[in-house]
Amino acid sequence: MKVVTYNIKCDPVGLTEADWQRMPASLRRNSFAARQQLIEEKLRAEQPDIIGFQETQPHMIRWLKEHFPDYIFMGNGREKDLSGETMLLGVRKDKFDLWGLNTVWLSPDPYVPGSRYEDQSSCPRTCLTALLRTDEFPFPIRVYLTHLDHESVSARYKGLSQILRQMEDDTDRLLTPCILMGDMNAEPGDMEFEPIRQYTSLALRDVTKDVGPTFHDFGEGVPSKIDYIFVTDPFRAISACRWHEEKDGIFLSDHDPVCALLK
Repeated sequence: MKVVTYNIKCDPVGLTEADWQRMPASLRRNSFAARQQLIEEKLRAEQPDIIGFQETQPHMIRWLKEHFPDYIFMGNGREKDLSGETMLLGVRKDKFDLWGLNTVWLSPDPYVPGSRYEDQSSCPRTCLTALLRTDEFPFPIRVYLTHLDHESVSARYKGLSQILRQMEDDTDRLLTPCILMGDMNAEPGDMEFEPIRQYTSLALRDVTKDVGPTFHDFGEGVPSKIDYIFVTDPFRAISACRWHEEKDGIFLSDHDPVCALLK
């Protein structure tokens, strides 16, 4: 089973032409439209079974649905009216049946759209959970897809703790292998990951721990590893890698997508 987490980088919105011209040249050069050919070539070559996107916008989702009809794409916007950036999960139609789908907001009120923690940035954050069934596995699996806050350490800590509580509750009701993936906006060893060590019953393992830095800001930032794929038993990783395609200064994103081949 090939699984990918991919922060695809949203296009800046609401900018005047003057604002756009003041932006770094690397960002102007790497608009979503400019990256589409490279993205399409890579996804068609790799054909992941499950791919979790962060930072998708409506025009991106339309493009993905049009160009990859072999996938079902699911997710909703993070704002209070369900608009805005979407945590988008894509799964192969020929391999999976969707048995369940749920979105919660990382907040004290997880079923209130647009809600967030007080010490968080202005951006609401969500976690999408899908219960999937495939003939290739003897039992269903759960996939958790998230994007933690980019500003607040404490909000990331609370958000991850909330997700792990949900995972523990879900597995108490129906024991399934689990995948947790996404952009955590924290590096290995940061205190935000302490909840993973606390929730010992889940025994989550980072199968992407050796892939190296994943964020690079279109080749102009300080590289850091902030994108992850965690699994529970009985998953095992055959391999894991970053996708670091670049052509004439055009990248797949400001993050390298991270891919794990699981058995």
